[in-house]
Amino acid sequence: MLTYWIGFALSAGQRSTGRLYSRRWLALFATISLLVAWLIEPASASAPKAKAEILWDAWGVPHIFAEDAESAFRAFGWAQMRSHGDLVLRLYAQARGRGAEFYGADYLAADQATRLLGIPERGMQWYLAQPPAFRRKIDAFVAGMNEYARQNPDELAAGRSLLPVTGADVFAHIGRVMALFVAASSECGAILPGLKLDAQPGGHGWAVAPAHSVSGNAMLLASPSLPWGDLQTFYEAHIVAPGVDVYGAALVGFPTLAIAFNDTLGWTHTLNPIDVCDLYLLSPAAASLDAGYKFDGQLRAFETVTQTIKIARPDGSLRAEPFVIRRAVQGPVITQGGQSFAMRMAGQEQFPVAGLAEQWWEMGKARTLAEFQAALRRMQLPIFTVIYADRDGQILSLFAGNLSVRARGDLAFWALPAPGDTSALVWTQAHTYDELPKAINPPSGWVQNASGVPWYMTLPALDPADYPDYMAPRLMTDARHFLREQRGIKMLLAQNKLTVDQLLAATNSTRSELADRLLDKLIVAARQSDSGTARQAADVLARWDRQAEAESKGMALFALWYQHWVALMSMRVSAANPMLTPIPTLLSRALFYDTRWDPADPLNTPTGFLIPSMAVQALETAALQLQRMGLALDVAWGDVARFRRGPIDLPATGGSGDLGILRAMDFAPGADGRLQVVAGPSYVALVEFGDPVRAWVLTAYGNASQPNSPHDGDQLRLAAQKEMRPALRTRAAILAHLEARTLLGE
Repeated sequence: MLTYWIGFALSAGQRSTGRLYSRRWLALFATISLLVAWLIEPASASAPKAKAEILWDAWGVPHIFAEDAESAFRAFGWAQMRSHGDLVLRLYAQARGRGAEFYGADYLAADQATRLLGIPERGMQWYLAQPPAFRRKIDAFVAGMNEYARQNPDELAAGRSLLPVTGADVFAHIGRVMALFVAASSECGAILPGLKLDAQPGGHGWAVAPAHSVSGNAMLLASPSLPWGDLQTFYEAHIVAPGVDVYGAALVGFPTLAIAFNDTLGWTHTLNPIDVCDLYLLSPAAASLDAGYKFDGQLRAFETVTQTIKIARPDGSLRAEPFVIRRAVQGPVITQGGQSFAMRMAGQEQFPVAGLAEQWWEMGKARTLAEFQAALRRMQLPIFTVIYADRDGQILSLFAGNLSVRARGDLAFWALPAPGDTSALVWTQAHTYDELPKAINPPSGWVQNASGVPWYMTLPALDPADYPDYMAPRLMTDARHFLREQRGIKMLLAQNKLTVDQLLAATNSTRSELADRLLDKLIVAARQSDSGTARQAADVLARWDRQAEAESKGMALFALWYQHWVALMSMRVSAANPMLTPIPTLLSRALFYDTRWDPADPLNTPTGFLIPSMAVQALETAALQLQRMGLALDVAWGDVARFRRGPIDLPATGGSGDLGILRAMDFAPGADGRLQVVAGPSYVALVEFGDPVRAWVLTAYGNASQPNSPHDGDQLRLAAQKEMRPALRTRAAILAHLEARTLLGE
């Protein structure tokens, strides 16, 4: 391995010229690129013949040029360790169910969940199940990881003792991440210890057909919104090998790109509200589970195994703790609140997704919609909506996932634990690709999803009656961010034809659909109240621009009002409707409004206040809270909400998707009491499928997490300014922005 550093890499202040970078930079550096080639080629002449070359651009993105696919995978593994080595090793330790052994007691609950689901053993099973050709690619991927670790031992922290990593680690990690996404979208997430997201994943994706595009080219917008760290971290990369030239992002530790585009097509994902994990309430034979459980009128014994989990103490020593795993017919057993539940999860033992990485690889190699659909028909996506566009002008949206065929029951039935004493409810088959909701080349000229129900992926809407009752929630309001999806659809409908700039402006919009829906009514009600504080707050909201820009004055008050309003109304709804208590709050929010959601007017309902006085009470409470915090009611949003990473501290734009803001951000309090973004648009891509393909990208938190990396957080300033970078896909363009070069030999 040889790495050459190029000293003229652009500084962060020189990289940005506008909202979409101008291609004139490429012409400006054409001469420099020739100089770069002259500088580095003599050095490589004395090196062993390279099987793969990694060109690192000024943003830390690896552009991999390889002689064959195996060499590309090797280079991708090497690159991930250079950029995220400490994170990769920790995630692989957790996939082994040994996070606590290497990193301490904080990881014990996650280890228990991982072992309960059988993920470490399944990692080896999935590795051995790979077709020989793809297994060789995985072997090359881990070889690259281990190669980097051997060559750079001082660059890795506590995880060094985990080495070498194996192909089984890769698939255990894939299984664990998919289990987390599945749990987050179902009732399983509430009961499975240690396998929870810090913020609810979401995002949005749009595909626009030529008929809806000013340029006459199809366009794709990818904007997944995930927590900014841990196993949800995206890694941006460009991979070129015989038969493939694909650009996009992988989840860290994964061997293939999950969201990507090539010269002819591209796709993105959003998290969809699909029920692919169910709980069963068991009937134990006695107080002690050792007595077994009742099933189909007979007494059955649990399958039981005891494992030992090692836990690192602060002094470096280890203690051992036994962990008992029980399994029923339906799956692993969790006891909580004096009751025992069995969990049946798609994508693991049921409908295993051992081929997920290979499916993503085949999706990236596809050149036509037919080839892309052939990859989708492998049915290795346990969850996710797929949004697709190509250079032929074709677009697609698919509500994907390994959804089981249910003998009976609608979604409400399966949202609660099902009776666990009968085989009649134990599902064993999954719906086929052809049975899933989808839209291909709809007359509207667009498809979209914002982690919402599938019926409004385009207009006219799909008819839920054409699908089983358990396929997906029936109402648009059953999705948490339904207001954000309504906002996005309105933007797509606002123009007969869209430009690239309009698409960018739309995805960066911080205007609140909820404010447009309710603010005028709230102001009127508050001004009629006896509360001087509420009237003062109403005056602030009347001047607010209804956006979550850094300079927006009133956004902080409105966001706080919403939290208090939801809390008050939730208590009221629960008291008036005790049967709703077990159902998540989002399912009852339609009851907060005077006019509930109406399928005849799907984009403008619900609206109005069911109880205006409670809305005013919430506004008064929010205003008093801001005053107690020493903040003005019209404090600028950017003074309260921040983009932070290491020493970087910038005013944030964007707000909660619950407010109907398309540029959705989740926040958590910082040490100083101000809010800081913990989740939001992470890897964003805007692709226009002309000739040639043009694309702009952004990885908001930067493309590295290793200590002292210049690329940890270096794109946050672009995110704060709503800017994107051109995706560099030609050798000349890459050399014009080159930071370093790595050669991997035989």
